[in-house]
Amino acid sequence: MPKTSVPSSDQVIVLISGWSCGGLDSAAFMKLPVWTRLCLAASDLLGWHYAHPNGQYADSNHFPAARGAIPAQLVKSGVARLAIDCSSQTSYLTMTVYPYANWTFSDYADLQIQDGNRPWSPMDVLPRHGVGTVLAQPEDAQPGDVVLSQAWVDASLADGTPLSGGHARYVRILPDGSLEVLESTNRSDAHYPAGYGPTRTYTTLVALKVKYTDGVRFCRLL
Repeated sequence: MPKTSVPSSDQVIVLISGWSCGGLDSAAFMKLPVWTRLCLAASDLLGWHYAHPNGQYADSNHFPAARGAIPAQLVKSGVARLAIDCSSQTSYLTMTVYPYANWTFSDYADLQIQDGNRPWSPMDVLPRHGVGTVLAQPEDAQPGDVVLSQAWVDASLADGTPLSGGHARYVRILPDGSLEVLESTNRSDAHYPAGYGPTRTYTTLVALKVKYTDGVRFCRLL
């Protein structure tokens, strides 16, 4: 016989998000433009700080919830401070805005550049699932494009030193060619000594190329 009883409250667990609080179900969420989905997904990180990989907040670097295709093992509990670094934020946003992709731990490892011999591995992930295409040059991005960006000050292991000065962010190309950015940044002030963390800022491709002397690469979201 079919069950007709209502489950008890401890059996019903619904994970809220910025977009579900706005009254959207997953189908309605997926109909939104990808930049809108990214911004709504980023709202899950309101109030978070930057996570320094070897510092005070290192053990705080985790995702807010195992939602959709995000593997539950990537969510850590019992952490007092909520903090996230740049590649963890892009990993979370990627998996959230494309919840129906078959994300794997290999994808996560590539988004997080866990293999230092593949400093541009984030660029491989979206095309692997048919939701992105790597641009030959970042200048090929057009107004309205939304891209995953990976940039490096030093991406070479040839001299035996570790990678340095890398940064991942999501970018929208504005009509005037400037860049609107969603990123987790370690920039700080007296109110945010641990780093601002998730922010929405503006810059230009010229400024990025001046800062990141070993290259800036874009993967256009589809």
